[in-house]
Amino acid sequence: AAAAAEEEEEKEELGLPAAEVRSFAADFAALKLGAFHLLSLEALVKRLHAAVATRLWRLVVVEGRLVQHLQAVRDLVLLGNGDLWHEVVVLARPLLCLHPTPRSEQAFRDGPLEQARQRCGLGDSDDEEEEEAEERRKKKP
Repeated sequence: AAAAAEEEEEKEELGLPAAEVRSFAADFAALKLGAFHLLSLEALVKRLHAAVATRLWRLVVVEGRLVQHLQAVRDLVLLGNGDLWHEVVVLARPLLCLHPTPRSEQAFRDGPLEQARQRCGLGDSDDEEEEEAEERRKKKP
């Protein structure tokens, strides 16, 4: 029973081990009791900062797998390491050399963008997406 109570007491509080929190609390209390020394306070704050930064790094980068999440976001934004946008630029070059017209957006969407999607293996749009896009175009004045 004593071991269970001690284990419960040692659980992390505010993300830091309970023993470390108690240590910081005792150090802050000691600062209050004695004469105020700015360097002592600064050293204690630096220690606390380092402990919290280490814990935060472990939570976000290691346990939260930040690197993997950033890689997934990068891959999503680049859609295959930039292949889609490279294809769009290559295919749209002739269209981009022309002066814009009221149908330029539609020509871009139906021509180079759709061709690039197909070349990059992104396939055709879902029928629902196409229907929604068509409805939006009809609603525009």
